[in-house]
This record gives sequence, C-alpha cells and structure tokens, in this order.
Amino acid sequence: MDKKQTFGNNQELKEILDSCFVNNTDVHLLIDVVGLERAFGQIIAVGLSDKKGAYIRLNDSSLSTFLLKDIVAVNGVFRSDYSEC
Repeated sequence: MDKKQTFGNNQELKEILDSCFVNNTDVHLLIDVVGLERAFGQIIAVGLSDKKGAYIRLNDSSLSTFLLKDIVAVNGVFRSDYSEC
C-alpha cells in the first residue's frame, strides 16, 4: 500500500510553510477553493487575519494570497483528509 506523507491540521501545515518561508524554498501548492487549482512560488508573507484566519502570500505575478484552510497539499505533503485521493 502506498503511504503519503500528510499533515493533520493547520498548525502542522503552518510549520511546513514557516520552514519554507525561512529557507526561501519554492512551494508547489494544491488549493481547494472552488475546485482544485495549483500555485507555485516563494512565500513572501505568513500572517493571520482576524476575519479569515492564517494565510500566506506568494511572490507570483499576482502576489496571490491563500488561506491555510484552503491548502490541500504543499510540496507533495497532503492534508490527511485528502490522503486517500
């Protein structure tokens, strides 16, 4: 049986993203907002919004901002409830 590395909650995801941010590592994201989409870039900000929760901002051409709750995977590490997909 194939086992994927997973994260179980937003705190574990934030730790992965914080590491990528500190080390200037490129991130490949799978986002689920209104269907799945991909995003790629370096993280230029990690923050917390009172109304929407934790987010990251990428250095792509549109300076995309993503909420952690919408991130399904980062660099091949999947949210645990998506690991069976």
